Amino acid sequence: MFVFVQSGDVFVRKPVRVLYEDRSAVVIANDGSISEADFVVKNQAAAINRALKAAAAEDTGGHAHGHDHAGHTHDH
Repeated sequence: MFVFVQSGDVFVRKPVRVLYEDRSAVVIANDGSISEADFVVKNQAAAINRALKAAAAEDTGGHAHGHDHAGHTHDH
């Protein structure tokens, strides 16, 4: 699992460990990966991930790098 944290004008993908989730809330481990001061994106993570992959593909001549979950994404 991951979250996107805003860092200036960009979003940084940070891995997190989910302890609990239901339809309206997610609890992540307090392991120092993010802080209370971080602005965490709460919606549209899959769309941001797709946009970042598309931008990376343009930068590398059409070949995106990274793990794509066998062609599908997850809304985390």
